[in-house]
Amino acid sequence: MVEQGVALNKLWYLKHINLFSALTMPELQEIDRITRMQEVKKRQPIYLPGDPSTTVYLLKKGRVKIANSNASGKELRRDGGSAPSCAARRSLLHSAD
Repeated sequence: MVEQGVALNKLWYLKHINLFSALTMPELQEIDRITRMQEVKKRQPIYLPGDPSTTVYLLKKGRVKIANSNASGKELRRDGGSAPSCAARRSLLHSAD
């Protein structure tokens, strides 16, 4: 019973993300089936340079900072955003400025 509640919650979030606004309910249900929700703590990196670039993150709540560092270790901020409309794709971080 709890699993159904989690699935409905994720479906609700998927329906309210602009990226998916044109999708049908069966298409949203397929995305729901093949995705997972994961809690990430504040300041916890979700991607580091060199990691495979195979994941798309959709922000349910909070903010995300997209940054990289140069050869001397200085942080280079690239972008950022706030929930619920921000999607951060891992490959955005591949090249350093």
